[in-house]
Amino acid sequence: MSLENGLVMAGNPSPPRIPIIDFLRWEEGSAQERFEIGAALVEACHEVGFVCIINHGVSQKGINEAFEWSQRLFNLSLEEKMLAPHPPGPTVHRGYSHPVGDIQVPHAEFLS
Repeated sequence: MSLENGLVMAGNPSPPRIPIIDFLRWEEGSAQERFEIGAALVEACHEVGFVCIINHGVSQKGINEAFEWSQRLFNLSLEEKMLAPHPPGPTVHRGYSHPVGDIQVPHAEFLS
């Protein structure tokens, strides 16, 4: 699996497309298939920073709930969000990190 076809080359005014990683063969696939899925996921995270995972087994209800909780967090005032700061260090990924800019990307935009 390669991201080469999912990326727009430098100099092109179009933003990179988000790679799609298919987890269909994760549970019942071979060790090699799981390795390839994992490698594609790592590559996508390193090269693009975002990934769309399909056939993951999470219900649409669960996905919607996660986005609703996320929206509730981001609707809080900055003062309230800062009560749950991101712990220092690169290995802990929880809490709130204040963004450098104000970028909002609706998730539905990438699912069409």
